[in-house]
Amino acid sequence: MNYDSNSTDSILSRILERMQAQDDKLQTILDQCVKTNGRVSKLEVWRDQLHGNITVVAGVFSAAVSAITAWVIKRN
Repeated sequence: MNYDSNSTDSILSRILERMQAQDDKLQTILDQCVKTNGRVSKLEVWRDQLHGNITVVAGVFSAAVSAITAWVIKRN
């Protein structure tokens, strides 16, 4: 019996091999996507905390400037 590379079994075998390779590649992509999403989520939380901290500092600074300005105006 000779090997026929164009036989149905041979073609189906190659298709299954390629599909398995694609499944492996997709799993790798999914794993990296999950890792990336985790990192992005952490960066988004950090950014939101930074914006909150900046807002608090700006508010305190504004209140301090207002208080100093009011004090200077009352002294004059």
